Amino acid sequence: MQYKKLTILFVFGGLFLLLCCGVYHFFFSMNSLPQGEYVCESTSPKGTYTVKLYETSPALSAGGTRGEVIHNKNGRKKNIYWEYNRSLYTEAFTENIIVWENDETVIINNKKLNVKRDTYDFRRKYSNLAQ
Repeated sequence: MQYKKLTILFVFGGLFLLLCCGVYHFFFSMNSLPQGEYVCESTSPKGTYTVKLYETSPALSAGGTRGEVIHNKNGRKKNIYWEYNRSLYTEAFTENIIVWENDETVIINNKKLNVKRDTYDFRRKYSNLAQ
């Protein structure tokens, strides 16, 4: 009888953990952002990295801007920037701006990021930003 209760507990615990992981992946992870439509790109001064920006407009929300860094030598891609639709904050559409400080530090729409370690995600109160 004791094993039956323990088995049921493990099954429900596993299902709950699986549900939590699914919610995190689909609603809070930088890995599951919508692809979006290409807007612009900029390559680092030494040509090591390229940052591409995409505008997204899902059916049920206002959309946003997704930034993807590509390591030009090995082709690896990583989402480093996710911002809610900035045109909602201003009266007119705001153009996306990408400025490189050096080969590893980029400023995307006034958010300074080290492309190796930093990300900006508007959904988090404190994003991992370079200081």
